[in-house]
Amino acid sequence: MNRTRQTTDKSKNRITALYERLSRDDELAGDSNSIVNQKKMLEDYAKSNGYTDLVHFTDDGYSGGNFDRPGWKEMLRQIEDGSIGAVIVKDMSRVGRDYLQVGFYTEVFFREKGVHFVAISNGVDSDINTSSEFAPFLNIMNEWYLRDCSRKIKAVLQAKGRDGKPITNNPPYGYIKDPEDKNRCDMSKPYEWAGVSVVRMLEKPEYMGDTVNFRTKKLSYKDKVAVKNDSDEIVVFTDTHEAIIDRKTWYMVQELRKTKRRINTEGESNPFVGKIFCADCGGKMHYRNEGKRAGRKWRGLPDGSVRTTPACYNCGNYNNSHDQSGKVCCSHNIQAKVIDQLVLETIQYACKSVRMDERAFVESIRTNICKLSDRHKK
Repeated sequence: MNRTRQTTDKSKNRITALYERLSRDDELAGDSNSIVNQKKMLEDYAKSNGYTDLVHFTDDGYSGGNFDRPGWKEMLRQIEDGSIGAVIVKDMSRVGRDYLQVGFYTEVFFREKGVHFVAISNGVDSDINTSSEFAPFLNIMNEWYLRDCSRKIKAVLQAKGRDGKPITNNPPYGYIKDPEDKNRCDMSKPYEWAGVSVVRMLEKPEYMGDTVNFRTKKLSYKDKVAVKNDSDEIVVFTDTHEAIIDRKTWYMVQELRKTKRRINTEGESNPFVGKIFCADCGGKMHYRNEGKRAGRKWRGLPDGSVRTTPACYNCGNYNNSHDQSGKVCCSHNIQAKVIDQLVLETIQYACKSVRMDERAFVESIRTNICKLSDRHKK
């Protein structure tokens, strides 16, 4: 009776927070059965010990390793405001399964805010010093449980991933899961694709029909953000589902995407970047925009005029070679307007050839394509 009266006086005019947490939902439509049992247990204890102004703070479906829970954060906010005088939980694991975090809240934060803390099943009461001596060991054991669960889940995912089954919950954009086999993708109902989705298709091997597992990993079960795996840790299984992009096209696109396309002041990129090569060394020709610089006299002194340098293409191997002794090509360029004129004349010649003899033109194109394909095979 004396302890009950003392506790009631300490929490006078302040809320008694009853906190419940469950890491997994059951099949009930509302609160899970375990949450219902926790609420009843906490209410019975609070009423029998003289606590008043009971308010429930609930997190259903949240892991003990995650302290970013809406119910928990709201309770902390009200503790900061001075509205809460006591916190009651079923046991220490309901607070969380990170022993450092739990220790901070129960041993430091609650005490600083004058909050009375009770964990019923563990017999922990902050008003009784001896009851809290075993609390740090309980917190460590609760974290061991979380670590063990993480280890088991990781082992299951590793076995599933190395067996060629996808370990992601959602299939790549453009696919849906096969209703008869959740480990296969179905293309019978493809979605409409936005521009950003097409970009992802261009860089994901899944769109060639492959399954790629272990792209990322977590260094610790406490980590919230995954990091990229090394290439030798990634496992690829080919032809596991229907492809959207054929392999030849996919690899060709990867090469094209390596070419940087810079946008000019008018918001446009040069259409010939990555398509023009040096006739001497075979390196890519780099595009340079038109520029202006000060005109100079024959002695090198500025003469007050402005000189315009036309847009042109320079040999990339020469530009990228900083060591003069290691130059692989010479300094030469071709103006962009010359390229434009050559391309225009080629298009005009092709149009004229089609008008004169379309059949011969088509046959010529087909022959050239076959020769180019044979050259690549060699």
